Amino acid sequence: MGVSTLTRRVPVALAAASLLWAAGPAGAGPAAAAAPPPKPAFSLAVSPTRMVLNGQQLARTQKFDVTNNGQHPLDVVVSLSDFVGDRAGMMTLTPNTPGAASNWLTVSPTRFHLVSGQRVHVSFRVKVQGKPEPGDHQVALLFSIPAATDGPNIRLSRAIGTPVYIAVPGAANANTHISVLRAPGFVMHGPVNFRATLVDTGSVHRDFRHPTPLKVRVAGRSVPFPDFTVLRNSTRDVALRWTNPPVMCICHATVTVPGPGGVSERTVRIIIFPFDAVGYGFGGLVVLLGLGLLGRWRYRAHIQAAAEKLSR
Repeated sequence: MGVSTLTRRVPVALAAASLLWAAGPAGAGPAAAAAPPPKPAFSLAVSPTRMVLNGQQLARTQKFDVTNNGQHPLDVVVSLSDFVGDRAGMMTLTPNTPGAASNWLTVSPTRFHLVSGQRVHVSFRVKVQGKPEPGDHQVALLFSIPAATDGPNIRLSRAIGTPVYIAVPGAANANTHISVLRAPGFVMHGPVNFRATLVDTGSVHRDFRHPTPLKVRVAGRSVPFPDFTVLRNSTRDVALRWTNPPVMCICHATVTVPGPGGVSERTVRIIIFPFDAVGYGFGGLVVLLGLGLLGRWRYRAHIQAAAEKLSR
């Protein structure tokens, strides 16, 4: 179960002073206990980071845990919003989007006060409205802190958005395919960066998360992408950094996405050859060869001079 956290740290000078205090006086023995790090001035956490509801879960009361991990008390306002996902995976709050479900949820409480260290359960129930099409219908719960003055001319508004995916029973389409796989054609050494674009043409979201992440098969290895989700009828760009490629290879990297409509696959070729290391090695070899020839020439010159001296 993940936790979404919104944090604003204390000023750097205060943090540095705390670290010096934790280190203890000069010459302190190993028994000297280090002071725990101070709480941040502002930190709001929400768990879980998202929900996927289907079947009998739709009839049950669900809940999020909201915790104040900061130093100061917080007034929290809970609201609902429809949303879509952008290519980077960020939520864009937009009313009346396809698959909107913001009018299906009843939330309690919608306002509450949190002192430092306190946790509150925010519960909600789902009531499906009308006769929606089968597949995903989505809504975001927004946990907001009303804008407050942090200075004479600065006002900050802070919020955490947690998505809820509601699966309406029926014949849903779960088709997702990979449209683009990119990688450099040639590198001298690692790391190697991959970029992929996935397109969901169905009516449900697609999770590529542990234990079934999206992977690149390359050089006899499977390298996983970080966890991500492709929302229904959307496009998602994802990136992977391959940190330990072989020193040399002509590698063919393949990404495969299985789906109800068949397997979608893309392959790219990467040549890894350490020209820089080879150049340094060749340069060193030339230097050693030159030194050997110079020593041999000087030795011959010395022998010839000695022979000439004896013949006189």
